[in-house]
Amino acid sequence: MSKYLFFALFLYSLSAWSQSTTLTWRDCLLQVEQHSPQAELLPLIKQAADLQVALLQKNNLPQATASAQATWQSAVTSLPSELPIGLGIESPSRWQYKANIDINQNIWDGGSTRQQQALVRANATAEVEKLKTDLYSLREQANALFFGVLLAEKQIGNAQLLQKDLVAKKRKAEQLRSGGLATGSQIWVIDARLLELEQQIAETQNRKDAALQTLAWLTGNPAVQQATLLPETAAPPANTTPIARPELAYFKAQRDAIDASEKLIKAKNSPKIGAFVSGGLGRPALNMLSNSIEPYAIGGLQLRVPLGYLYSKSSHIERQQIAVNKAKNTQMEAQWTWLLQSKAIAQRADIDRYTQLLHQDQALIELREKIRQTAEVQLENGIITPADYLTEANNADLARQNLIIHELQQAQAIAALRLTLGY
Repeated sequence: MSKYLFFALFLYSLSAWSQSTTLTWRDCLLQVEQHSPQAELLPLIKQAADLQVALLQKNNLPQATASAQATWQSAVTSLPSELPIGLGIESPSRWQYKANIDINQNIWDGGSTRQQQALVRANATAEVEKLKTDLYSLREQANALFFGVLLAEKQIGNAQLLQKDLVAKKRKAEQLRSGGLATGSQIWVIDARLLELEQQIAETQNRKDAALQTLAWLTGNPAVQQATLLPETAAPPANTTPIARPELAYFKAQRDAIDASEKLIKAKNSPKIGAFVSGGLGRPALNMLSNSIEPYAIGGLQLRVPLGYLYSKSSHIERQQIAVNKAKNTQMEAQWTWLLQSKAIAQRADIDRYTQLLHQDQALIELREKIRQTAEVQLENGIITPADYLTEANNADLARQNLIIHELQQAQAIAALRLTLGY
């Protein structure tokens, strides 16, 4: 039983190791987004909005204020001196005091608090969607680095194949020289080409390492530098595929925020109903003819109807601003969609062009390889020189290079189209 358990653990660890050393195109883009410092702003935006909403909710609590005052006034209330005997009433003191607590309770504020909370949430949603569009733009940089690595790998592999072939031909030329059928200068031609290939491989490797280091930094994953990159293999999106970019959600969030602002304008100009209670000590209190300190209390309901907007026309101007902002949002979205669709059309044309080039590359490689094989036989029989063979080998290598480049360019064009459409 332990043997089976050990074997299962070995397979699991092997599978985990394999998964950890591969990185798909889509995972790479997601890791870049998640590792960006901007991503840490997303929960902070929500937290700030929740705090603002909670603060606005306090408007529904009773609002209490305490105050005290001492005044001296130049005249006080008095009664005529011709009063019947026995009805003399002392005039209040010109020094008057009052200490009271006022409590106001909102009963109906026209929906102002609720609409302010809705506006805070709408603005936070728009801010989040804007941040998502900024994060999405990082994908294009990661996409270029990703395919840059793949192209470098293909170029290195192709150069190594040619290098291996030239080493074999060099040995053959050395054998011919020992038999007097070749000269040292003919071998030097192969040596020069081998040195050029070494330089090409080293330069391409440096470019690949730099791209991997940048990807590792953007993803926050050092293992990327040893990972096998797997490009997207799915077919390009169809012509009828709708746009699914985060910018669409951002434009909608902006419209929702504008709608919330419009509702808040209505709420501000709506009637308000509240209750109030005021109590304390005063001299005089409610009885203005009393000259002693007495407690007092008063309470009731209050109706307030805003009228300023009727003559100031402020509400009309605010509604015009709302209409202008809505029109701007609609035009900006239309302009963005128009530019994006034109970009997608160009990318689809690139994909079709690379498809045609790949068919031509395949035919050209077959022809160049036949010519190279013929030249190889001629070189072995001493009919042509190593320099002549090197020319045909370079032509075949160039044809293979073009195929590799066009394959990756087509894959990159498909990936770019997916990014453009939001898939």
